[in-house]
Amino acid sequence: MSKLLEQIIAKAKKSANWRLVGDIGQWREIKPVEFNKELSKLEAKYNEINLLFHCGGGSMIHGLQMYNRLNKSQSLINTDVEGLAASMA
Repeated sequence: MSKLLEQIIAKAKKSANWRLVGDIGQWREIKPVEFNKELSKLEAKYNEINLLFHCGGGSMIHGLQMYNRLNKSQSLINTDVEGLAASMA
């Protein structure tokens, strides 16, 4: 595929809005395994992901793993707090 065609395709892709509500942790609403699966699906489709969250906190171990995964993403990640971002959030 030519470089120009790759750029045109990249510009045509729209951004995804991903809303996360709840607490972070293996037995909570925002589970790290599910988070990673969903992020991988979104990265395959979109160059830009808007992460909208409302979170009371949760597990530091799981939250750090999710944070590090976001930092390694090839997609542009934008974050916006829709209410509360406490503790690990």
